[in-house]
Amino acid sequence: MNARCRREVAEIGRLVHAYRLDLQLVTSPLGLNADQVGHLRDGYNVFDAVAPDRHEHVSLLLNVLIRVELRCGYDTVAIGAALERPLELLDGASIAEQLRAKPGLSDLRLLRKVAGGMPVQKIRMWRVADRYS
Repeated sequence: MNARCRREVAEIGRLVHAYRLDLQLVTSPLGLNADQVGHLRDGYNVFDAVAPDRHEHVSLLLNVLIRVELRCGYDTVAIGAALERPLELLDGASIAEQLRAKPGLSDLRLLRKVAGGMPVQKIRMWRVADRYS
């Protein structure tokens, strides 16, 4: 289980770094302080700082973040907006608010369910002819 959890912690670090996520989204669920999460974002392994009773939290948090990443099509702006968007399934709260509020296992399971089916705004783009060409 340690090898799996070590990979999951490294993947959370990649997501935090790649999408410039707020460090507090990871601090509460993993039970880390801001310095440790900063090291995680910078590519250092902080697996040893994660308590053994938090390994299931790591798996669920990673699942939530990956579901949001897939729903938003790997777009940094869309991922940030989706995490901060209030959702009816969470009684008007956002996924980010729930993650900052020290979620338990049942809360993380609910967030995983919500992240997999949350509505994502469509971004429409049009090509406009240049009038000077």
